Amino acid sequence: MSAGTRQLFGQDNVSFMGGIEQPLGKKFSAVMDWYSGSHDLAALIPALMYRFNKADVVILGVKIPNQGGAQNMAIVIEFTKRLR
Repeated sequence: MSAGTRQLFGQDNVSFMGGIEQPLGKKFSAVMDWYSGSHDLAALIPALMYRFNKADVVILGVKIPNQGGAQNMAIVIEFTKRLR
């Protein structure tokens, strides 16, 4: 669950975020996140994740907006680094 004001979401909002991950081998996974609602961040994001090592991951996906929210699709690139 998440909550935010219009400064963050474009409107006052309470929504749900869920995600799944399906390993496709040792280094690749299919991942998908979904934010409910019709605010600016509300979307389905299917993506592929590549794990360089235990600390470094890159994710490449596409943002598909929910009906009633922001209407533009977008490419999502995320890099995460675990600090030890």
